Order: sequence, then C-alpha cells, then structure tokens
Amino acid sequence: MTRKTLIIICIFLSINTLAQEANRNVMLNASSSSKPRDISIGLPGDDGGTAIFEDGLPVAFSSWPAYPYFHWVGGNSYSSQALIKIEESALRSSSIGYAINSFTKLGSDKWSGSLTASTSSFGLKRLDGNANGPLGNNLFCTIGAYFNYDPTSVSPESRKYINQMQVVKAGITKKWNGGEASLLYKISINKDAAYGYASAPFKYIGDGSISNYNGFKLGRDCYFPDDDAISYLDIKDGTIHSDNMGDMNTKVVHDATLKAEQKLDSGWILKGNLHFSGSGHLDNLGIFEAGIDEITGIGPVQKRLAMYCHSTYFDLLGTVSALRQTHKHTFEIGLNEWYDKQYLAAPSFKFAHTVSPNPDRIAINGNMTWDFNESAEFDDGKQTLTGAYAMDDWSINDRWTLYYGLRMELLDYKVKAAVNPEGETFNDRTDGFFLNNGICQIQEIKHSKINGVALANLSYRITGKLFVSGEYLYSRKNKSVSNYGMSSMPLQNPSVNQFFRGGAMFDNDWLSLTSMISYITSENNLGILHLTKQISGVSETISTTSVYGIGTLGWTTDINAKKGQFAMHLLATLQNPRYHNFKNSLTFSNGVSETIDYSGNYVTGISRMLLEIDPSYSYGNWRFQASGRYFSRQYASRVNNAWFKGHWETFARMDYRATKNCTVSLDIVNLLFQRGASGSLDVADTITDKDQLQDLLISGSYIRPFTINLSVSISL
Repeated sequence: MTRKTLIIICIFLSINTLAQEANRNVMLNASSSSKPRDISIGLPGDDGGTAIFEDGLPVAFSSWPAYPYFHWVGGNSYSSQALIKIEESALRSSSIGYAINSFTKLGSDKWSGSLTASTSSFGLKRLDGNANGPLGNNLFCTIGAYFNYDPTSVSPESRKYINQMQVVKAGITKKWNGGEASLLYKISINKDAAYGYASAPFKYIGDGSISNYNGFKLGRDCYFPDDDAISYLDIKDGTIHSDNMGDMNTKVVHDATLKAEQKLDSGWILKGNLHFSGSGHLDNLGIFEAGIDEITGIGPVQKRLAMYCHSTYFDLLGTVSALRQTHKHTFEIGLNEWYDKQYLAAPSFKFAHTVSPNPDRIAINGNMTWDFNESAEFDDGKQTLTGAYAMDDWSINDRWTLYYGLRMELLDYKVKAAVNPEGETFNDRTDGFFLNNGICQIQEIKHSKINGVALANLSYRITGKLFVSGEYLYSRKNKSVSNYGMSSMPLQNPSVNQFFRGGAMFDNDWLSLTSMISYITSENNLGILHLTKQISGVSETISTTSVYGIGTLGWTTDINAKKGQFAMHLLATLQNPRYHNFKNSLTFSNGVSETIDYSGNYVTGISRMLLEIDPSYSYGNWRFQASGRYFSRQYASRVNNAWFKGHWETFARMDYRATKNCTVSLDIVNLLFQRGASGSLDVADTITDKDQLQDLLISGSYIRPFTINLSVSISL
C-alpha cells in the first residue's frame, strides 16, 4: 500500500464529545493488534489512518515515506494517549481529521515502573515496559522499551513472525521553578510484512455475500508463498537485483525531541519544541492483488503487483507557542518552522502463485517476476514550511461561547522527479523503465505555495446544560514533494476541504448527549489507483494518477451515560459519502482507450449506517467492557456494482486487579465469530457489467478472526 492509497475509514465521529474522551477505543483496531484505531471523518487521507502527534508535534513532516505506525506504538512509556479534536489538529498542523496526541512519561519525585506482557491465541509475544524517577538536583529520567512479535492469525510456514517491532526510548528532564526542559530519544526498528499476508481468496456471489473457495479459511489459512525469492530492476541504473520479499521490510527510524516550557508571572506559558525524525534505511514492500487468471494445466493463478519502496528522510520540526488563560479566554499563538528532505526509489514488479493455502509460486512465460517498473515511483526533494496559528476559546457571557482560530503557512519545495511535462511521454512507466535509460528526463520543480485553515465554532446555552452549536472549517492545502512519484505531473490546484456542522448538546452528572448534522466536501485530491482488467483472459494491472473529490452529508448522535459502576456509550451515524469529479481514462495493452466515471457513486469501503455500543461495568476488583460496531453495506468497487453485506466488529475485555500492583486482562476480538470480506476490491473497479461479478473468484481483505489476548500488567 503506497502513500496515495485512499484511506477513508469514514467512522464520521465528528463530534466534540468524542475528542474530549481521553482514550476510549483508541487502540481497538479490528484489523491490527498493534496499530491505533482508524478514525476519520470521510475525507481522503494519506497518513495511514488516524494522525499521530508525539509530545505536541506530528511524528513526521508528512505521512510518507514514514507512516506514523512505522515508529509509534504507544504503551507504557506515555503518560497519556488522547484524541484531539478536528479543530485543534487543523490549526496545529493543517491536517483535517482526528489525531492522537501522546505525551511521554517524564518522571516525578518517586521512582515508578510498569511492565505489561501479552500473548494471544495465535502466538503473539509482546513486552512493554517503562521506568522513570528522580536523579537528584531536580533531574528526572525515563526509559522504556516495547517489543512486539506477532505471527498474526495466518501463521505462515516461511516466517515465524509477520509483524515485528522493537522500540527503545529514553529521556532526561530538568525542572525548575515554573518551568522544565526535556531531551528525549527513541529508536524504532519495524519489520512489518503484513501487506503480503492480509488478503485471501473467495467467490463473490453477486448479492453482497461471499463463499469460501475450495475450503480456504479466511484469516486462518496463509495466502502468501513460502518461496519468496524475487528479482527486480533497479530504478536508477537498470541493474537486476535478487532478494527475498521477507527481507524487504526493515525500517529503522530515529526520533529525538528537545522541549521546554516556562510559566511567567504575567500568566503566560511559553513553550518550545524541536523534533528530529529520520531514517537512512526505510524499506517497505507494498503488495496488491492484480487479478486471478485461469491458466491451462495449473488452474486459477493469483497475480500480485509489488512495489519496493526504498527511501530515506530527514525531518526537523520546530515550534514555539505562547498560551494564556483568563476568566473569559484560553488564547494560544504559535509559530512553526519545519524542514523535510526525502528520497524515494520504488521499483515495481509482478509475481504469481496458486490460489490455495500456503500457495506455490508460478512462473509466467518462464519468469518468476516480470513487468519491471510499470508502476515505479521516484522523487528526491526537500521542503520547508513556515507557519503561524492562533486560537481562542472565548466565553463571551454565561450563554455564548466562541471557539475560533486561523492558520497560515508558506510551503516551499524543490523536487527532482521523473514526471512528464504536458503532452510528453518519455517518462512513462513501461516494462524495463529506469532513470538512466537514455530517454528518461529528470525534471526539477520548484514551488512556493500558501496553505491556510480558518474555523469558527459558536455555541449557545439555551438553559441549564442544554446547548446548540454551529461550526465551519475551511482548509486549503497544496501538493508537496511526495506527490511527484509517478509519471503524471500532479494537479497544481490545492486540495480544498470544507466542513459544516450544527446540532445540540446536553450534559449533566450522568448523561452526555450530542446530536449533529454535518456536511463535508473535499476537492482536488490526488491519489494513485492500481486498476486491473482482463484482456483476452489475462489480467493486466496499470497504475494511474487520479484527481477526485468527495462529499458527505451525515447525521450523528453520540450518548454517554454513567450510573454507579455502570457506563454506556452509544453512537449512531447516517451518511452518504459520494465521489465528485472522478473520471479515469485508461488504456491497456489492447490499445483501446476508455473512460470510467465514478462521479456520484458511493465511496468504497464506507458504510452509510454506523452503530456503536460500548458498555462497561466495575465490581470490586473486576472490570468488564464490551464494544460492538455495526457497519452496513460497503461498496467494494468504485463502479458500485459490487458490495459486501453489513457486519459487526466486536470486542470484549475483562480486567482483574489481582493485587495492588498486578492486573490481569483478557481481550477477545470478533466475539460474534463474524466471517467474511470487507473493504474494497480494486480489481472490480473496471468491471462495468454486473453479470461478470456473479460467482467471480477474487481476493481481498477479510474480517479479523476470533482472537483471544491475555496480558499481565505490573506497576510499581
């Protein structure tokens, strides 16, 4: 999965009450045990899901080439991991959507420590520990480590673990009267190979349901070959390299932070934060389904498109801010100076295997890999962002409250890329393409662009604790270095997001209720599509840059109730996310050009109705929690002639405090044993005849199977 993949998990939790709740369901991800839950509001995202801040700054300048979860996992080394609301995320970083803001445990007057050991019914091994405390002379230290080894539910024969992550973090803090300063360092080593193992074959029935193919067990049988040796064509000089796909996913990332704050006698709080993030070794192998073909003498054969993203990056993010709180105002101003240098060389290739558990590799026309660099990407650039923001939470009187803010930023970038000027084709990605082939021309592009965010939220208290509010948010964001990887010159028009919402809120000692109507539009978004079509019975996959918009009208009601030891959270959302201005002109090997227009169709992988119920109950040393999320029909193709029926994501948790310092927890994923497929099917995006989908053998993502997790936490 590349950075341009359309990540729109449209949970549409666009209400302030959710953002104010610190950690509820942040880590309950139905598809991964180690990544935060994907929470968005229906807009396209290039950050792999929920954005992540660490100690007040984004973990990196942009989400690519370093996805946030490459070097952030949360855990015991953090004092808090809380959702911040849409408005604050937009003003601090111009990113539209929810974000997790995590703060490192810095140490206090007494030594403390925590250690959590976890395992699962599939063999997960995880250790997460931290110790922090005083060193004397107002010095404090913290040190933590996180080790994760997860075979996942498919337990492949060729490798012991699919997801591997090791993080070590250390820091020192100096405190004085009214202030403190901290120096923090973290190294992350990530060997996540989940892309190759996260799909399975099934037959699409045509009515939104699927059936197993030859008894293949979704989420239990491994759908990736034991023989993972491949060859690829170096995108720089055209030389042939050999490797093993299991060894092409090592990401080593360094993060360092210097931060300080000082309280002044005038009431102002001054803060400064300098964050470095970088890697000289960031390898990520993205693997996509590229169609299933019937081959004489073999049977059905799964084709795959792979992109070997070898990249380096260097980020330096600096922020200073001033905050003051008075009787009527909470006012903050800030300045950002951010720098990013990144390099990406991503050769591509295709390979094939049988459609079976633990499949066998298949040679096509005598080749184990072929179609070199037809989807290759390359960019080499640097960019600086100079920004300023201001926000104010103003209690005008005992009835009116106004939250408003403004952000302006200047983005300067220079990038070397193998893109085509308008009307040219010499940089087209064809089989055998590489940069020094004598035809390719590297372009150097420079731009200075203005980005901006403006928002206002006005609330009125009708009586007691009953409020009505209305909000408008506008965001304008230009393309940057990472948009120049493909051969097409990216659209220079900025992406424009607008967000309207209004509704009522009620809050008392035991009940919190919010009901909102929202409308979101997002135009001029840029993404890369990997589209597959059968030509004369042979599947072909092409990669194309596409520009599109999205519009979503929705109604959301969120209820939180608590009585004694019992608490209940309820959420209901109705929405209609549709594509705008989404046309693609395609030409496959038969030379026939066609235009597919997705405009007006529902966004794939998104449900029009979402329900969530989260009860919890405490009794003595016991605590019981459950979470159920219902997703109605999800369209699986952008043509909207394939879909998946509604499904539940269910979780349960039981905590037992065995002693003052020891807690045992049992987590269950997929409590209702839901089975089936979910998400979208890119290979169906070119099939316009619905009859061709009947009993179609296809592959895609699936609902995570029933899983039991056990953890023991010790705190001192």
